[in-house]
Amino acid sequence: MNGQAKAGFALIAALVVCGFGTIVAPRLEPAQRRADREADRHVEKARRLLASYNPSLHMTSLLIADLAGSNVDLTLKDAGERIGGEEFQAIYGEELEAALGHFDPEGKYQPRGGTESQIREGIALQERVLADNSKLLKEALDAVESALSVEVGGATTAQHVTGNRLKGVILYHQARQEARRAALARAAINDPLSALSSLAERVRAVQPATSVVTTSRIDEQLAAVQEQVSAAEADRAKLAAESASINASITRLEGQLAQARAAADSARAAMDDLLSRGQDFSRPEGFEAFKAEYERHADAYQAALKAAHMAEFGAYADAGVDPPGDYVDGKLVAVGGGGSLSPSLGLNHYRAALNRVTDAMKLVGATLVDLTDRKARLTADKAEWAAQEKAAGDTLASLRGEGAAALERLIALDAQASEYEATAISLFKRSAQSFKTAFDGAEGRLREAAERAREVSPTQAEFSAYTLMSEASDVVYHLRTEQAEALAGEAWILQQAHASARDQQNVVNSAAELLQLPGDVVTRLSEAVQTRLEQGRQAAQAASEVLQSVHGQLSGHWTVTAGYAGTSYLFVLFGDLGLLAEVRENYRSALDGRDDAPLTAPLKERLDVLERR
Repeated sequence: MNGQAKAGFALIAALVVCGFGTIVAPRLEPAQRRADREADRHVEKARRLLASYNPSLHMTSLLIADLAGSNVDLTLKDAGERIGGEEFQAIYGEELEAALGHFDPEGKYQPRGGTESQIREGIALQERVLADNSKLLKEALDAVESALSVEVGGATTAQHVTGNRLKGVILYHQARQEARRAALARAAINDPLSALSSLAERVRAVQPATSVVTTSRIDEQLAAVQEQVSAAEADRAKLAAESASINASITRLEGQLAQARAAADSARAAMDDLLSRGQDFSRPEGFEAFKAEYERHADAYQAALKAAHMAEFGAYADAGVDPPGDYVDGKLVAVGGGGSLSPSLGLNHYRAALNRVTDAMKLVGATLVDLTDRKARLTADKAEWAAQEKAAGDTLASLRGEGAAALERLIALDAQASEYEATAISLFKRSAQSFKTAFDGAEGRLREAAERAREVSPTQAEFSAYTLMSEASDVVYHLRTEQAEALAGEAWILQQAHASARDQQNVVNSAAELLQLPGDVVTRLSEAVQTRLEQGRQAAQAASEVLQSVHGQLSGHWTVTAGYAGTSYLFVLFGDLGLLAEVRENYRSALDGRDDAPLTAPLKERLDVLERR
């Protein structure tokens, strides 16, 4: 071969090596490697977006949104009350500088204009920063989804380790966003819960007034007083009839007494006239005539005196002295020895009886006055208490109406919180699945690296990438701890929901009867408590099992111990108090030698709380 031929061949060879090689080499490169390299580009974009995301700003936006619904009027009522710019700057200058440093760390914003315009511009800037921050996660997730959907020559990146891990992290942040939103919604439930408790207490205080008439037994008292009034009126009527009868007898006897005294006076006058005239001795029968006439007048006089005595004092008209007729010691018996003595009562008796009846009538009259007055007082009290009952009943109805409204607000807020929690749980599950996919992919590559490392000669082992990969198992297995953290996030959401349902159940149970709340609400809350308890325990158990699966590979790494403590603490919150001592010990072990590390500060705070239990 001559020199020119050799030179041409060399040129062709160079073209093949350089030119054609440049064109053909990528095609000869394995499809999976090209797919992964394309995915890496999207992953890097997602990583940069995630690095720009500020989790604390999302919490700020939630708090501001929560305050926006507080209906607090922050405007000044009087323009004259506005403070000047210098005074405002003197009072709030440091706060403004701190706020600008927080929302504009690069110092691009330069305040201009008056104080009020600066405030408005600051609020607008804050809203823009918060809005931009919230977009970062979505854009990062879109980028990582693009990374995981790359397909080149039949090779896919669905198992891309870094992409799936990054997806898990992004989803975890999104889940935390929804978890914070759910926590705020759960906190809002305290308002209607407090209202229900307060309303129940007010109902308990008002309720006795709704039955004061019944509990006072005032109707029984009125019935008893009315019975006494009726008895007294009957006694008064009886006494009035008796008084009328006595008065009739007195009138009759007074007539008889007057007639008898008139007859006695007439007979006595005739006797006195006869004695003053004397007997007529001119007539042979004059003495006899005088005697007969005198005796006639004397008998009339005696009869009249007897009649007057009987009318005034009464007598046993048909009585005689028991033989032998001793008028001092003898007994009065009926004449003829048969029957019973029947006295004839005189004026003295009837007048004494009239005095007694009159006194009795006065007493009955006074009693009736007292009873009537007492009846009037009781009737007035009953009317007043009945009015109180009506007012209390109206108040009770109003309070129960407020209770129904509070319960409606509670149900609406619980539904909203449950919706946020469901979204958060879904995101935590997806996050956990992404971490698991990343781990499965990394574990496969770890096994492949271990196999390749065994094929490397001992002299090259130190410099072999496969050896380095096979020795980096800790990094791989920490993906499982991230999966466990996402599962624990789900469990914490369910624990929050369970605690909220339990609080709602306790309050609603105690208020249900007083506020007449629907019975099915209590049943639903009881079911929610049990359901969330079971779901929370399952999620905590899933997190614990994931940690157990890598415990040996990570040789008791403190993060695993801390994870165990967290999942065990969840079981404690779900009612298994027997694990409390183990939880404390696990936290102490995780904090051993790390008390002052910023990363373990939350663990120390939780341990401090547990030490006080």
